[in-house]
Amino acid sequence: MSDEEWCPIYKWGQRGGTVYVTIFVPCLNEEAVKLNISPLEVDFSAARVATFAGGKTAERKYRLKLNLREEVDESRCAYYLRHDHVRLELAKRKAAPWRSLQAAHVPKNPNERPDFDHMGDDDDDDD
Repeated sequence: MSDEEWCPIYKWGQRGGTVYVTIFVPCLNEEAVKLNISPLEVDFSAARVATFAGGKTAERKYRLKLNLREEVDESRCAYYLRHDHVRLELAKRKAAPWRSLQAAHVPKNPNERPDFDHMGDDDDDDD
């Protein structure tokens, strides 16, 4: 088994006062997921064991640490665990739009994707 940590693919979007982050990790179970949310940071880790033909197994560890652009209210944040992903709903302290998910000094992660399901304001403005 390897101690190497893999950065999962994730997507993010926002609507009104909420930032949505979806972290993709296959075959998740709740006992293997650790999540800490603080006002300026999200720290996610998970381990999964894959079973192959012949009874061979392999463990893979995932880690995603985000230094958020703005503060969130951790007491109003939520997460939802699904079989192949975790969806975070981060409550912004200020409802203003974020230009990026992470702080300005943090380079964009190559595994970061836009979430087109959660883009824009709550009201449907016709431009």
